[in-house]
Amino acid sequence: MLIISIKIKHKKAINQEIIKPALLSLSLFFKFILEKFDFWVEIKDDLVFAWLEGHKENYLEDRLKILGHLVMHTRQLDMVLSNKARMNWYVEETLKQIASFVNISLEPFAP
Repeated sequence: MLIISIKIKHKKAINQEIIKPALLSLSLFFKFILEKFDFWVEIKDDLVFAWLEGHKENYLEDRLKILGHLVMHTRQLDMVLSNKARMNWYVEETLKQIASFVNISLEPFAP
């Protein structure tokens, strides 16, 4: 079983009324992407829990590559993702990027 948890924090929590929706958007971004790759995902406050179980090593290896890509490419996205159209665009673009380095077939993203 592979279990991950991602704590989403904003470094400069200046205005919680602005920051909270942005953090939720980023959490949903992770949820959309990870569910496309068969993760079970749960969001609780500022935590995203994702897990996989019952898969072989090469399957998990591809999922770890996906997690690495997400960690490297999602910094500073919290404010950008507050707009639904931009969120959908970033999800599609991220899925395209991931498809370029893992051999996993995907259906088109439908928000």
